[in-house]
Amino acid sequence: MVLEYLYCLIYETVIGYIFYQLIKKDSQKIIIRIVFLSFINFITTYLIGHLLGQLVVYDIPYLGILLNLILLYIEIQVYKNIIYNYALVGFVISSYYCLYGFISLIINRMSIHIFHLDFSDLYAVGFMRIIIIFIIVMISFLIMKYLIKITNIKNAYLPQQYICFYNLIIIIVILIVMLLSQYIVYDDSHVLLIFFFIIILYTCFHILLHQTMNIYREKEVEKTKNQMNNMILQNINLHIKNQEEIKKFKHDIKNKLETIQYLNLEHSHQLYNEVIQELKSIDKLIHTQNPYIDAIINTKYAQYKDQIKFHCVVKSIEDGHMKVTDLCSILFNLLDNAIEETLKTNQKEINIYIEYSLNELIIQVKNPIVNHNIDWISHKGGEHQGLGLTIIQEKVNLYNGIYKKQITEDTFISYIYISFHN
Repeated sequence: MVLEYLYCLIYETVIGYIFYQLIKKDSQKIIIRIVFLSFINFITTYLIGHLLGQLVVYDIPYLGILLNLILLYIEIQVYKNIIYNYALVGFVISSYYCLYGFISLIINRMSIHIFHLDFSDLYAVGFMRIIIIFIIVMISFLIMKYLIKITNIKNAYLPQQYICFYNLIIIIVILIVMLLSQYIVYDDSHVLLIFFFIIILYTCFHILLHQTMNIYREKEVEKTKNQMNNMILQNINLHIKNQEEIKKFKHDIKNKLETIQYLNLEHSHQLYNEVIQELKSIDKLIHTQNPYIDAIINTKYAQYKDQIKFHCVVKSIEDGHMKVTDLCSILFNLLDNAIEETLKTNQKEINIYIEYSLNELIIQVKNPIVNHNIDWISHKGGEHQGLGLTIIQEKVNLYNGIYKKQITEDTFISYIYISFHN
């Protein structure tokens, strides 16, 4: 009995590590969460086995279903910081376990026929069981990795309500498979029926998922275009207002300069300083060769100039090989995320560096942060709910670029590099 529970612990650790490989990020805390999850499952299995008895658990199918749903919830809590969208974790976990259950069904039936085993032999702890588990895990891992790749689910920036709906579908599928496994007397025809049922269901599900992602992407593109048009209009109005202020300043400065020559040294120096300060304040708009970059930065500056200091360096602005909507999406979300965090701190300052040419795009945004934990970037709250970071990553991936995020002391740095040589 102890050997069986020990085997359960090792098995769950392997499952956790494989799940980590599916959606891994560079974080040592993920390994700690995997070990923590494995021990939770090990202790739970051990206590249930002793308190209720192994036969009781397997004779009451609804109890097994309940325990699996509880385990699913625990895994979502453990893995929720790994990827950007909180609800997406449940989708990946439940999809993997549904796939794992289905592959287990097929492999177990094949093993019984090929090796002429009984069910008791199949589930006994031993070398054969370890080999079967290894085959099931590897097949499930390869299929799930392929599904994640073709659906591009790691870069899906769907709202949480969409993915929660898909989670519900997957959980229903899991319940159906578990109920079928409890009540159907298996033969080849039943296994074949379950096989086609799940294949058809998953095919319909992935078609629905792709359609939803495409529709949402189209909405995001349209939203970006509308925002861009509004910002261009606002930028034009800012330039008009700026020109009016310059004209007014030119008119006023003549009178002030004439006044200075009649004042004594002390008063003339004071008036001179006022003129200099006024001159510095009248034209702080960005002027580049790209109207879209001008519109985004100038509009954000005009909106938050009383709350945040913007330091912007823009070099070599040319028309590169990037779609305007992609460039705008990246810059929109970088600035929105930076502004959102800066407003929470006492150090109200954002540094922006942009270099855009025919050969490459470089964007670096530095902003202060309150939370030093790198996990902050994975489950942001507020209006964006982490979608902004996912959108940036997807847009950068379209051009095989680099998107790095770094925290140094109390500063968060976003760095993007895209080469247009390819």
